Amino acid sequence: MASNASGKSSTVSSTLSTFSYVSFLLPFLTQSRAHFANLHLSRAAPATLTMTSILSKLSSLPAGSLIDVRDLAQPKDASLIHSLPVEEISRRLQAPGGGENGNWPFSFELPLPSNLDVMPASLKSAKILSQAVWAVESWGSYKIEEGKAIRDMAAFLSKLKIDDAEAEAGGSMSELKQAINFITVSAAGYPATWQLSGIGATTWFSVQGSPDKDTLIQLAFVDLEALSKNARKKALKDFAEKGRQWSPKKDWVSRVPLKRGDTWVMGPGTIYAIWNLTDSVVCGGLVMRGNELRTSLSYWKIGVEKGLEARVGGLKQARRLVDVLRDTAKKNLDACGFGGEEGLVELENNWKVIAGGAGMKCGCEGVCEESCVCFGEMQRCGAGCHLDGEACGNAFGCEKDVQ
Repeated sequence: MASNASGKSSTVSSTLSTFSYVSFLLPFLTQSRAHFANLHLSRAAPATLTMTSILSKLSSLPAGSLIDVRDLAQPKDASLIHSLPVEEISRRLQAPGGGENGNWPFSFELPLPSNLDVMPASLKSAKILSQAVWAVESWGSYKIEEGKAIRDMAAFLSKLKIDDAEAEAGGSMSELKQAINFITVSAAGYPATWQLSGIGATTWFSVQGSPDKDTLIQLAFVDLEALSKNARKKALKDFAEKGRQWSPKKDWVSRVPLKRGDTWVMGPGTIYAIWNLTDSVVCGGLVMRGNELRTSLSYWKIGVEKGLEARVGGLKQARRLVDVLRDTAKKNLDACGFGGEEGLVELENNWKVIAGGAGMKCGCEGVCEESCVCFGEMQRCGAGCHLDGEACGNAFGCEKDVQ
């Protein structure tokens, strides 16, 4: 990694001014669409992935590759999530189910290749989130000039072609990309766990599977936006306290069976759970619409405050992602739902809370060196990062510099 020159870095605001993302995000801010209520689009997308194709994808990965798995075979006092080699995952997918066979239900995720076109057509124009992720990842190639990080777009675009080719071949994909576009593979019997839609985004699922085998999923959801203010407050409070053991009021919950070829779209502020009645392969993703950005950031803030963020919010570059979304909203407050003086105040408050909770706090004493985790993740330092009040040397900036 290039050396970090000493001295105070430029402000984040001046660094962000070099971004070109605002110009290509603005066309997507003016789409007129109210809160995207839960919408069942039966037979709306092709079902092209089967368990056989998943096994083939696993066999194409390098021997010994590790994949994070949510595994019911884990002891009760251990983390539900642990890593398994692809060979063990393949064996368990093909083995008879049931704890008596040593094959408790489990679930894992794979990247969703960009050449697999399963996203609902109604969501394809909602590109704010995917374009923001692109803007974040464009800092993957940079150089240090006078203590400031400068993007090297030529190097990034060259690397992008290689990375995309590897991802299409079943290889690795960046954390952020896999967080917003994914394949979830679950063994029959894997139970539902309640979760809040990631970063307050609109979430979609497309059920895949073989035409000669039944695939059946039971989806339950609570649309917080459809509840009264008091009921919504109580639901979030109870969910934050009880997590996976949450038991919502029956009249809050809607249930729907999903089968192969079905697609379900859930708007911002949805708490949902999925029961896998059969082995299942589900493609899914997150999107954001311009005029829903206020709602999305509000729920992302709630997720951070209550410790409910399980997908994008806990990833290492989430701070840079919310910086991009905040700057995008400031360029067109009305179109993003932040009209009026109170809207800007809310935007700034949501941004500070999310940025303060996203990523890791570096804990540097004074000037950040190259070993700083914020620097290493190519993002500025956040609120509470530093143990003292000295100037920050992070070449990507620091929160106290943001305008």
